[in-house]
Parts: sequence; C-alpha cells; structure tokens
Amino acid sequence: MNKVLVVIIASDLSAGGGGRETWLKNFLDSSNIKLQYDELHIICYGMKKADCLSFDKKVIVHWNKKCGKLPLFRFLFHVKNTLNLIYNKSNDFKVIACGSWFELLALSFSSIKNKSNVVTICWLRSIVIKELSRYYSTLLLPICKMIEHNLLKKMDFIISNGFDTKAHYLDQGIDSIVIPNSIQVNKFEINNVESPIILYCGRLSVEKGIREFVSTISTLLASRYDFEVIIIGSGRDELLKPIIDHDKVHYLGQLSGDNLLSQISKASISAHLTLSGELGGGGISHSLLESMCLGQMIVCWDSKIFTQVHGSDQFFMAKEGELTNLVMKMNDAIDLVLSSEYQNSRILMNHSGNIYNFDEHVNLYLKIIEHV
Repeated sequence: MNKVLVVIIASDLSAGGGGRETWLKNFLDSSNIKLQYDELHIICYGMKKADCLSFDKKVIVHWNKKCGKLPLFRFLFHVKNTLNLIYNKSNDFKVIACGSWFELLALSFSSIKNKSNVVTICWLRSIVIKELSRYYSTLLLPICKMIEHNLLKKMDFIISNGFDTKAHYLDQGIDSIVIPNSIQVNKFEINNVESPIILYCGRLSVEKGIREFVSTISTLLASRYDFEVIIIGSGRDELLKPIIDHDKVHYLGQLSGDNLLSQISKASISAHLTLSGELGGGGISHSLLESMCLGQMIVCWDSKIFTQVHGSDQFFMAKEGELTNLVMKMNDAIDLVLSSEYQNSRILMNHSGNIYNFDEHVNLYLKIIEHV
C-alpha cells in the first residue's frame, strides 16, 4: 500500500508568491515528507508559467489547463477530476486543503472525501473571512462564514498556523491543532548592518498596515535624517506616494529568491504591521521569522498576532492603530541600532527566531497526522 499526500492550493505557484507558496515548497521539499510518502501531488490553479516554483522530481504538479471565465468553477472541476485520476482504493491518502475557501470548497465538492482510505485536512493559512472582506460585499460575508463553518466541520483534521487563528475559529465552535509557521532557519544568518535601515516587506495593502507604515515614515523623515527605508512588495503602490520620492526611501517592487534574501538582509529594523481587526490577517508570518533570524529589530503591533511569538518581549510593540505610539516605537528602534546594545540585541533576536525551525514544523505534522 502506497502512502499518498495531495495538497490543494488555489495558486499559480509563482516564485514571487506569498507565504502559502513559501510554505508549500519548504514542506514538500522536506526530506522527512519525501521519506514518509510514496507519492506527492499538488493540485493548483492556472497554467504553468516561466517563473513558477520548482519542486523535487518526486512532486507531481497538476496544472489547470482550462483557465478563463468562471475560474472558481473551473478550479472545482479541475480538483475533482484530478483527485479521481489519482485515487486508488488500495492506497492510503492524506489530502490537504491549503486554505479554507477555494481549496476547502474544491475538496468538499469532490467525492474522494467520503472514501474510507482518505484523511481530509484543512490547513488554515489565514483567517479567511478577513481575506474575503477585501473582495466581497458585507451582505455576502455572513453566507461565506456559514459555508466555511459547515465545511470545516466535515474535515478529519484542522490545523491552524498560529494561536490567534485557533482562537478565532474556536469562538465559532471549530477547534484546531496549532502548528506555527516556520522557516528554514539555516538560510538566514545575522547580518552585518550597523546603521538604521528600516524594511517593509510584504503586500502593499491596507490590512498589512502599509498606510500606518507610510504615515510613520513620513513623520520620522520630518524630524530626523539618520535612517533609510527599503520597501519590497507589490499591490497598491499608490499608497506610497507621500514618501516614494524621498532620497532616503528605496522602493524595489516585488522580488523573489536570492534577490529577495539579498535585499532584506540589508536592513537592521523590520516593520510588521498586519492588522488584527475585521480587515487583517492571522498567524505567524514567514517574513517576521526571517527578520528575527537576520537579527533585525522588530517594530509591530501589540496584538495576538505578535504576542504569541517566542521572543516577542524583545519587539518594539505599539498599541495597534495608534500612530503616535508607532512613531515612538520606531524612534526607539532606530536609537537602539545606534547604541552599544545593538549587537547583543540582534544576537538574542536571532536565537528566538531559530526556534521556528522547519524540520520541527514537519515533525510535528507527522506526529499528529501520521503518528510517527
């Protein structure tokens, strides 16, 4: 009997994608995952592009070759048909919906979920109702929430990416197992940056706190001139207008791979301002963990998104939404980098980040799901 793992993800697997794509590559490239399963499959959305992620030869990627109008319905049928093609009643199947909306809908739409040799898993990569609030009207959101709730109840396992995500769903009567996001810590070493360089790396969107970041930098530039700013990401770049032309601000757009690592390593301070309200996110972000391993000073909000992180007592935490407080915390971080305490502080930050080792992340999954 072969052991088969299938991951469903509504993504074109672009190398410049976000946290889900980063996680997926690290997860399926893990030596322990490749040892545990005889077959590894990804069912994704879209046709193969030149800049897509590359995986180990053991991983079979099933592209959706019929994209176009009605993308949701095309994705649903693509997943259904691919699962029927992969399925073999003599094998042991684990099927992961990498997200609780399109992926969960697609898994639930298929017939494979009812098979006795199939274990269904929803891995909550975010709080989906917050994601949907960016696109759907307030009239549709309660319906989406009800659908998600009913589908989650039918899963064999539910995994959350952080304790804040777990708490959100637990309030709705949906319990889950927490496996915090992690990174390949060996790729990130303490940098040698000695001057205050502030980094924003992520989607340029309201829920990621880009407005608050721009306002803070604008205020700082009016009062001090001893720091620089690096901004990496894509999205609503018009929100950068108040600071984009300043000679201390460097907007690099969207980067990936070694180029991304090279640029984020140039910073000594990193801003992480994902909001925790109705328009926000959830879970421990990969970019936060990367910044910690690089020894960067972390400026963030005082919400559960950040207080759950090991080592958060070292963060410069501002009261969420209070710009005056955020400016003060950013000033404090700049002053620390210019002080004699900086070297010790970044060593401590690196040690805290190293706890989130991806090998431990995979081992926890295998212990829970496969009882290894």
